[in-house]
Amino acid sequence: MTSDILTPQGRFDHAVNIVLEHEGGYSNDPDDPGGETNFGITQAELKEHMKDFTSFPTDVKDLTRIEAEYFYKIVYWDKFHYDAINSLPIATKIFDMAVNMGAHEAHELVQRALGYCGYSNLVVDGVLGGHTLAAINEVCLHGREPDLMDEIINEAKWFYEHLVEEKPILNKFLKGWLVRASWS
Repeated sequence: MTSDILTPQGRFDHAVNIVLEHEGGYSNDPDDPGGETNFGITQAELKEHMKDFTSFPTDVKDLTRIEAEYFYKIVYWDKFHYDAINSLPIATKIFDMAVNMGAHEAHELVQRALGYCGYSNLVVDGVLGGHTLAAINEVCLHGREPDLMDEIINEAKWFYEHLVEEKPILNKFLKGWLVRASWS
């Protein structure tokens, strides 16, 4: 799929479909630190953003897919300017990681990955600001998108493995997380 022929909404639709495929539907695993979730949206997240979505149900298990898509558009895609990333595969990867591990952590991983691609002057602060966005676009513009994707994948795998080392109860999720991390 070439992202240069998609509309901004088409780019988001492509990315959110991948996120929702990875997230699945309703879950309430007692070992999941996110707790009760639906389409990857936690009950806590829904409560935190209820003021922005007054027509949404108050219980996460009652969310529809369309509501989940709208939530992701406002709370992630637009807020963090993933639309400003020229490479749709990279934008989608970062969006997917942000949903799964949190935006701050995902953005730090990307900044570290950019360091391995020659952008060691970037501050690793978890903020996907103008310098980070410009570095992502510049790496991709110069034909190094595969290198950046490989580094992001390596950073994501490391994150999940380290998380399980610190919290062994999460080991049951590791295989799935590593599959998700490897997706590009």
